[in-house]
Amino acid sequence: MLKSPIFKQIRELVIAADQQSWEQNILPRLSDNTELPIEEFEEQNLSRLDLDLLNRFTRSAPEDTYVVYDRIRKSGEIRNLLDHSPADSRQLRIVGEENARLTFRQFRTRDFGAVVEALEPYHADLIHPLFGLFKGHYRGIADSMPLIAFDARLGTRSYDAYGRSSTYTESYYTGLLEALERFHGAAAPNTRYVRASEKELEEADREYVSMYRFRRYTESQTQMETFAFDAYSTDKSLKWRQAYDYGNRRNTLVPEQVAYFSGEHLERFDPEPRYLAETSNGTAIGSSWEEAVAASLLEVVERDSFLVHWYTRSQPLRIEGTDRLADEDIRLMLAYLEMLDYQTNIFDITLESGIPAYWVLLEYVGEDPDSLAFYTAAGANPNPISAIRSALVEASTSIKVFKSYMYDKYTPFELEELKSDYSKVSRLEDHLYLYSSVSMKPHLEFALQTDRVEPIEKNIARRSMPADPMAREELLDRLLKPLLQYHPDIYISDLSHSFLTDMGLSCTKIHVPSLQNIGFGMQYQNINRERLEQAIRLNGLDGSSAASQEVPHPFP
Repeated sequence: MLKSPIFKQIRELVIAADQQSWEQNILPRLSDNTELPIEEFEEQNLSRLDLDLLNRFTRSAPEDTYVVYDRIRKSGEIRNLLDHSPADSRQLRIVGEENARLTFRQFRTRDFGAVVEALEPYHADLIHPLFGLFKGHYRGIADSMPLIAFDARLGTRSYDAYGRSSTYTESYYTGLLEALERFHGAAAPNTRYVRASEKELEEADREYVSMYRFRRYTESQTQMETFAFDAYSTDKSLKWRQAYDYGNRRNTLVPEQVAYFSGEHLERFDPEPRYLAETSNGTAIGSSWEEAVAASLLEVVERDSFLVHWYTRSQPLRIEGTDRLADEDIRLMLAYLEMLDYQTNIFDITLESGIPAYWVLLEYVGEDPDSLAFYTAAGANPNPISAIRSALVEASTSIKVFKSYMYDKYTPFELEELKSDYSKVSRLEDHLYLYSSVSMKPHLEFALQTDRVEPIEKNIARRSMPADPMAREELLDRLLKPLLQYHPDIYISDLSHSFLTDMGLSCTKIHVPSLQNIGFGMQYQNINRERLEQAIRLNGLDGSSAASQEVPHPFP
């Protein structure tokens, strides 16, 4: 039974929970999900029947649960608490799958059905308009395949997560997994951090990675009106979180701000100024720590590969004949995009990691003046066909959605203003809608007019990685070790909460400060010029690190 429960009321609902669970788990969710007033419990307002039923539920509720009693329906439910304490998912082992043999074509430890089965006992606790991590879900207007969105709120910040797959069920659970990933990557549980300045860490002889390894804003950027962060110096006090230094096989400290994309937690707990605009890039969920890290790496490689080509204006390798692939999903998506009057350009943008990466650039060739002129998506995967497929899924499901929202989010004047003054590009959506205009085509000509071309059959044969089975630790090593030769500093943050490991899942974020990270808004283009020069040299690119970087990238 619940030990020393306290009682609260929210309209017709009475909530019974222990004090700690109320303060740390239930109240934050209610505060984020609703503006309904939370009232003190007044026993005299309940009938004898209500009190009797409420007491029965309270007495029968096990530890790590709470009770929600509905006075109108005379019904109650015992809800599970989701433990938000940090977990070390490197210790996560899925019973019966410790010796799973994986390949680069299929590096997931568990099949999708097994993952869904593990989620089901927590389903009602994850999704609920009042008590859930996610308030609900809805279907988007995409018609190439089901697009399922989950919506959530963290303090003043709302965020969405999306699932896209060939069936409604797969889209739903893919969206739920992405929602869990976003929840973990948004903000930290308020535990296990070190508060210190870099100078203090240095004096204490602590291992750490300087904020300067991640923050590369220019003076002109910091003077822009939309630049919202304080100046940084090594005597500023920061929160530092433990990360795993993969190259040296030891733990180190990284600034908490590089691990999480939301500043909301900085305002709620032990406040500190924000010095860096971080995104969810490199955050991923997997059925083991190694699987999550592998998926994290693929996203970082994808964004670096695209941005290197973009910022240096290096001609990518055009892939021709993708419609000849045996993959039915790819052929259907290409046909769908053609029906919408989009020309699908696919470029191989693989760099020195050897991990296949592709850029899908849609160009509208029809006569509808309100269509988005261009749309960019990218994918990276050890299996090149999977990389191309994931980029096409993103592009084909998004194009109608963003078109339908364009004039809801922007007036025609605002769209013109983005084109005439790039300093107005200050948030993620601005990048996308800037390229709704055909006038941006000159900035994409370096790719559209590339004279480097390769047939799909030759490209897939050249890019396919070995198909021999291996343990998950070996698979991760074979992905990361080639990168270490040129990028020796690879750090991995474990973002997992305890309830996630209870589901047999892990959430990680990988940090490779020598690769090019993505930023949104011209004020936050965190350009790593050393990386651009290195990539040109290592990969024989024909671009230049001195190429114009005053034009916003088109990545959504």
